[in-house]
Amino acid sequence: MLHRRWLILAVLFAARTVIAYQFQSVAAASFALLQDGVLDFAGLGLLIGCHMLPGIALALPGGVLAHRFGGKPIVLAGLGLMALGGVMMTSVSTGALFAGRIVSGAGAALLNVVLTRMVTDWFVGREMVAAFGIFVASWPLGIAIALVTLPALALAQGWASVALASALASVAALILVQAFYTDPPTAAPIHAPRQTTIRATVPAREYGLAAGAGLIWGLYNVSLVIFVSAAPDIFLANGYRVDTAGLITSILGWVLVMVLPAGGLIAQRVGRPTAFSVASLVMIAGAALALALTSQTIASLLILAVIFGLPAGLLLSLPGELLSAEARSSGMGVFYLSFYLAMTGLPVVAGILREATDTPSSPILFGAGTALLAALGMLLIGRYRIRTTP
Repeated sequence: MLHRRWLILAVLFAARTVIAYQFQSVAAASFALLQDGVLDFAGLGLLIGCHMLPGIALALPGGVLAHRFGGKPIVLAGLGLMALGGVMMTSVSTGALFAGRIVSGAGAALLNVVLTRMVTDWFVGREMVAAFGIFVASWPLGIAIALVTLPALALAQGWASVALASALASVAALILVQAFYTDPPTAAPIHAPRQTTIRATVPAREYGLAAGAGLIWGLYNVSLVIFVSAAPDIFLANGYRVDTAGLITSILGWVLVMVLPAGGLIAQRVGRPTAFSVASLVMIAGAALALALTSQTIASLLILAVIFGLPAGLLLSLPGELLSAEARSSGMGVFYLSFYLAMTGLPVVAGILREATDTPSSPILFGAGTALLAALGMLLIGRYRIRTTP
């Protein structure tokens, strides 16, 4: 069972890595869509954000579906939708791109809802902190792999090959999950009683806190999406080639893979979660400003990567620290709903700013602003952490 747990973690890690790989495919090979005139910058931002759009509808019912049918079937269905969406996007037309992006986003939303519970089921009471420290690093790894591989693929074979690569990666993950994943012996029975609707008896303030925490988590993640999407544009403006710009930007993902597991341990040792989170977010904004406004782009990107992984664990732990025990089930749905709203809408704003200003640095500056807004949110919400029931 000891070895089985870590094999299961590796399989779930691979599935989440594929989500990030497919999510980043549009930004990594965006030059192919822009050069062919399929999209402008505003449309590109909308296409990026559309991947998160289905999560608004699926954040609440996704957990109910997994509870009814089991986690593995939902993961397989989600990966199947991701593969289908990737294939749909091989047709380089605006309608096919947006339809495929929404279909693949629906699959990714189902996975996001279920994968975390799967890891919990296998590791509850056994190295859970270490397991989640590893698991969360799958997202930047997928982004980094996309930045290294997809620009060169788009240059050689065009956009359709990029979309097909994301579909094939989803199929590979589906095969892995089907072959190796099993529920742990201690998993809760499928038909165990479970709260599936928002309860009127829970104070509205707690749902407000859950929504605020989801917005903070969304602002933080939006800044990452913007940085990795817009940084290649900065390097292109400084004279780098397309494939080189993607390779340099992938530094952000590779460093995050190492920093994220360590960030939670550092934060625990510091012992002042609100102050640590706010300070980290302010430093993220400062590093982004340096990336956008100075000539030290590579150094600024490296500093940004190191700092960015520090507050992730603290921000993701907010719902558990803000919500009472009776509110956590429905409150997590509110948390993810708020998160998906931010992740859907804000990348569009970044694209509009890039289009309106015609400057590569404008999305980076917007990302710095979202990090500062997350810091402000932490200042407002942090005082409630010690008042809620653990």
